[in-house]
Amino acid sequence: MRFASSSRRAASVPLNGLDCGRSVMVFGAAHAYQGQGCGATCSGGVLLQGIALLTWSMLPGILVHVMFDVMSGASGHILLRESASAASAEVVTP
Repeated sequence: MRFASSSRRAASVPLNGLDCGRSVMVFGAAHAYQGQGCGATCSGGVLLQGIALLTWSMLPGILVHVMFDVMSGASGHILLRESASAASAEVVTP
C-alpha cells in the first residue's frame, strides 16, 4: 500500500504543517467515540503520521495500529476475566 505517486512530491502526502494538523484532527475525531479524550488519540495520530511520512507508506502505521488494538483487546479481556473471577470468589452466602 503505497502513496499515489512514487515521487517524493506525491500529491496525497500532506507536506505542510496545516495539512498534517488537519489529518491528526480527523484521526482524533474519528476515534472520539472511544471517550479517551482528544489528547491521547491525537498523539497517536501524530505518531502514525510520522511513520507514514518517514516510510512513504501507510502500511507500517496500519500494522502499528492493528498491534495496538490487539494488545488493548487482549489486556482488556485478561483484566475483565480476572475481575469477574475475583468478584465471584467474594460472594458472601447468608
